[in-house]
Amino acid sequence: MPKMPGIQLSDQLLLKSLSGDDLKKIAHQLGQTLRVLQHFQAPFYGEFDELTNKVVSYEESYDQQLLKKVQALIEASNMTRQTISNDEERNLMAIFKKYLERVLISSPVITLQDYKADNTCVTKNNDDWQVTGIFDLMEARFGHCLEDLPRQYATYIDAQQLDLANEFLLGYNLDESDLPLLDCFIIIDRLIVWEYVCRNIKSWQEESFLKWVQNYCLTDLSSLC
Repeated sequence: MPKMPGIQLSDQLLLKSLSGDDLKKIAHQLGQTLRVLQHFQAPFYGEFDELTNKVVSYEESYDQQLLKKVQALIEASNMTRQTISNDEERNLMAIFKKYLERVLISSPVITLQDYKADNTCVTKNNDDWQVTGIFDLMEARFGHCLEDLPRQYATYIDAQQLDLANEFLLGYNLDESDLPLLDCFIIIDRLIVWEYVCRNIKSWQEESFLKWVQNYCLTDLSSLC
């Protein structure tokens, strides 16, 4: 990574030296760059298979693939103690079954799974910023275009940088009609975090997954059920 052109955004000392205007322009550029990356499309949803050295399609429809992932994460989260209640699970599955089918009308695009500022390098040209390096590609596959938005968006929310979170989505040129489906992917991304914390941090204090994840979602989840 140090040999890539530009500066690494994982450098916290560097970030503190940047102006608010610079951070806003970088957030916008991160969104724009993701949109450009997604020009790389495939005829099917799938991932790389080491045995055949090819990208292979999933055996089932992509919405069903995502539902299986959700259920596996919920089961793993509840492995030692129930952290996602039966009522919460029913509400989550109602949301997913209502909106995840929308992925089937979209063209599969390259998804990195961990697209965020920490995995990029940027360069300043005059008064503008440009993403000049992207790394940590080991989880890349062909998925839905909205899948790579949640990780960086949530990072901004955690840092209480709502202005940068909104600028990131503005750079991506998010359509308002995509908000319910984006919330589905935000929930999935936060389930990954929730399961990890439940497995590794026994002092996790959050009692309600739905209440916690609502902090990140762009719509009222109760209205989506």
